[in-house]
Amino acid sequence: IGEVAAGYASGALTLEQAVKLIFHRSRVQFKATDKGRMLAIGVSHEKAKEIIKGREDKVQVGAVNAPNMVALSGNTDTIEEIAAEMNEQDIFHRLLVVNVPFHSHHMEPLKEELLESLGADWKTVPSKIPFYSTVEGKVVPGEELDPLYWFRNVREAVLFTDAVSAQIADGFDTFIELGPHPIHAIGINELLKAKKTKGIVLASLRR
Repeated sequence: IGEVAAGYASGALTLEQAVKLIFHRSRVQFKATDKGRMLAIGVSHEKAKEIIKGREDKVQVGAVNAPNMVALSGNTDTIEEIAAEMNEQDIFHRLLVVNVPFHSHHMEPLKEELLESLGADWKTVPSKIPFYSTVEGKVVPGEELDPLYWFRNVREAVLFTDAVSAQIADGFDTFIELGPHPIHAIGINELLKAKKTKGIVLASLRR
């Protein structure tokens, strides 16, 4: 949901739009409660694609949070099957404490209701601050943050590493993670190290 806050901070969304978006996004996604699970695995995006090959209709890559950390999302039995495989191969993995399989095929049935809830009169304006999208993994103009974009934000994988890589390439070297406890700081530091770039990564809060 940080991407919605970013949309507001960039100037593309009004505060009313941001609140409306978060409300309906959460309300609609709640309907997928207990439809599946999510699993964090310590592998690259490419390796994750190999792991789910042949099972793409049951599980998808839900997020790419670091060069070697992804989250899979999908049917509970398939997620548990993959967790068992990772255990046998001694690959780091952890079932996430969520009861909604975000960014998976279970979001598809929610599309029309979300689009309708946001309304046909939804309009955004050009960003005042560059908006780095985790849907596209690059800068997206504010006027393109339409309802369909926000459904893609719900349905498609979170390309966090691509978005941060784009920021690093554009010269950003200071990152502040806003949240109750840092979960992306390690990934950002790994990206800075991989790109041989000096940077600072701070957390707003820690447990």
